[in-house]
Order: sequence, then C-alpha cells, then structure tokens
Amino acid sequence: MFVSFLLLLFIPALIYFMFSKFSYLVDSIDLKEPIPQKLTTCKVILAFTIIQFVCYGFASSVMKKRTADAKLFCNELIVHLEQQEEQNGKYPANIEDYLNNHNLPYRLKKSRLRYDNYGNKYKLTFYDLSGPRPRFHEYDSQKREWVPSASD
Repeated sequence: MFVSFLLLLFIPALIYFMFSKFSYLVDSIDLKEPIPQKLTTCKVILAFTIIQFVCYGFASSVMKKRTADAKLFCNELIVHLEQQEEQNGKYPANIEDYLNNHNLPYRLKKSRLRYDNYGNKYKLTFYDLSGPRPRFHEYDSQKREWVPSASD
C-alpha cells in the first residue's frame, strides 16, 4: 500500500518538478503556471511525502509494540494453561474465566484470541489485521513455540 502511494504520488510529482525546472530546455511544452508556483507545489508534495514516511515509521513501531504486548499476554496465559494441566491432568475446556479476570492488551481487544483444545494439546491464535496484509500468530503446545506465519 505504501509503495503504491509512492508510485502514484511521488514519482509524478518528481516528473512534474523536473519538467517545470527544466522547461526552458523543451520549447514545445506550453506551461500554464509560473515556475515559482510550481516549485511551491513540489515543496508541498515533498513535505507531504516526508510526513508520510515519518507517520509510517511511527505507526509501524506502535503496531510492533502492540503485537509484542499481545504475545506477552499470551505467554502468561500459556503458563497458566500449563499449570492447569499439571494440577488437573488436562487443559481447561475454555479460557473465558482467565480472560474475564485479566486486562486484555489492545491487539487482543481488536482481534479475536482463539483457543482450540484438542485434549492433550492446544493452540492459541490471534490475528494481526493491521499493516499492509493480515498476519496470524499461532502457538502450538506440542512444539512449545510460536509458529511463524507465512508473512514473518
């Protein structure tokens, strides 16, 4: 999405700037705007593009922090599930009691945390719908690790 933004805005602006800057070289082009106005337009477009880069970097770091917070919460949940399995000999049928007694991180409030109990094993999954393409994060209790998604 961000690359398409660059292609649709930045490259035409660059071409526009180059034609306005070097218009004296091309006699056949009839330029309607005066050159100082074109330079101001290019400065505005350049400033807008720089702001987009800064905002994208900030948003990206916020998204990574929210995903890390969600994984930390899930890791605490995993410890709880393992303790339940040690005490009761099986994993809990659902995790609603745990979720109701704890404050969910922002990422898990916006996407559904899925718990699949298979008796002797379970999987935790949450979806990260932010960013250019959705990703999922899945914990496999048999492997005892987070399974990387296709986009990791």
